[in-house]
Amino acid sequence: MKELVQTVIKTIDSREIADMLGVKHYKIIEKLEGTKDGKYKGIIPILTDHNFVVSDYFILSSYKDSSGRENKSYLFTKMGCDFIANKFQGEKGVLFSAKYVKKFEEIESENQESQNKLEASSKLETQIAVLKEYYTKIDEIKAHIDDFKNSVPLYSIECKELQALVRKVGIKALGGYKTPAYNNNSLRSKIYSDIQHQLRREFGVERYEAIKRCQFEIAKKIIEEYKPPTVLINQITLLNSEISLDLAVV
Repeated sequence: MKELVQTVIKTIDSREIADMLGVKHYKIIEKLEGTKDGKYKGIIPILTDHNFVVSDYFILSSYKDSSGRENKSYLFTKMGCDFIANKFQGEKGVLFSAKYVKKFEEIESENQESQNKLEASSKLETQIAVLKEYYTKIDEIKAHIDDFKNSVPLYSIECKELQALVRKVGIKALGGYKTPAYNNNSLRSKIYSDIQHQLRREFGVERYEAIKRCQFEIAKKIIEEYKPPTVLINQITLLNSEISLDLAVV
């Protein structure tokens, strides 16, 4: 698109040329093509006969009039305008030269403005593309960081939190702190060990440290929902009830 703006040929329509010169449009066509009766040969046939590239000066075109009929016209390049200007002497030639030079300056200014807008648009598109790539890379880095944070093993403080939760749940399973079941070292160890064994089994690990950080909340929930096996429940119930019976007898 940028190249198109740079290479477009700046031209003036022959109808506008006629207005500048103050003549009828057909007179300009006759000047270029010659008269039908052959009395005036015309500029284009002469250029063609001598192997000049006519489109360097005049480019065939057309337009539709108010009735919708298509009519012939030409687009004049700056060289074409120079050519015609030389055909007119005196005041008419001077005024025409002034008008077409000004017109080409306006065309040049418009083209430059279009070029500037295009370059600004292209620069903006490039900046947007760079920003998109930048933010895409940031998202990728964040994703990698999140993956890393979630895949690394538990921190020491998190392991300690799980250990504290094991003790809390274990005390509850034993009937409370300082109960006969709690004071029984063997039974207390079995409860703690069973909770830990269940936790390790759920994640297929040998140590707390091997549990992933993304599994931390799940690990806490497993511990909180722990239920002792029937054999341990019976032992706890028996121990705690025996003491209750002894107190009742006394």
